[in-house]
Amino acid sequence: IAIAIANQPEVIIADEPTTALDVTVQAQVLEVLKTAQDETGAATVLITHDLGVVAGMVDRVLVMYAGRAVEKGSIDDIFYRPRMPYSIGLLGSMPRIDAGDRQRLTPIKGSPPSLINPPPGCPFGPRCPLHYTKCDEAEPDLYPVDGDAHSAACIRADELVQADVTPEDIFSADSVDATLAAAAAIGERAETTEAAEVGAGSRVPRAEVPTEPPPIVTRHDAHTGQQED
Repeated sequence: IAIAIANQPEVIIADEPTTALDVTVQAQVLEVLKTAQDETGAATVLITHDLGVVAGMVDRVLVMYAGRAVEKGSIDDIFYRPRMPYSIGLLGSMPRIDAGDRQRLTPIKGSPPSLINPPPGCPFGPRCPLHYTKCDEAEPDLYPVDGDAHSAACIRADELVQADVTPEDIFSADSVDATLAAAAAIGERAETTEAAEVGAGSRVPRAEVPTEPPPIVTRHDAHTGQQED
């Protein structure tokens, strides 16, 4: 950090500055970064997977998936009004100290796509519970939601704005169980597949994609429906 600020830079790029550090050292490093910013007046670009660090250090956030920008906004926009399913899933996969009772996390099932052979359309499509055929037609651009300062790369962002969803609304709390079951099934198939077939370029068929957009049902909607029944 001392070398980085020696020449009074206008921009400081901190790439995963807290990776593999315990919380005490992590706090010290972040404090030094804040001091360096104050001393130099430089802007800081913080690259990290730690959403807790993001919440405490930055003013604006750019969420990336598979090398592409999928949502951009202020810290309040991203943490309190996420409009891209990947951002919503990230927040749902984190434990919260303000949760009133014990809750299961809502992990994002599946794995990131290959960057050599990416899926058609939205790169998050194969892992997205809101995915349907239109998502595969073209990769969505960032476009404004909740005002010009907040943008998301999702063709269903307007629906998410209207529904005001939570992670639990679109990501199943037991999706981790489904992921483990799917992984076990794939492993079992791999054991029974001839090596020659794999070498010949056989591919596992993709799951059928819905032709109509899956409905977005919030917990409030579900609760209201139960009362009406």
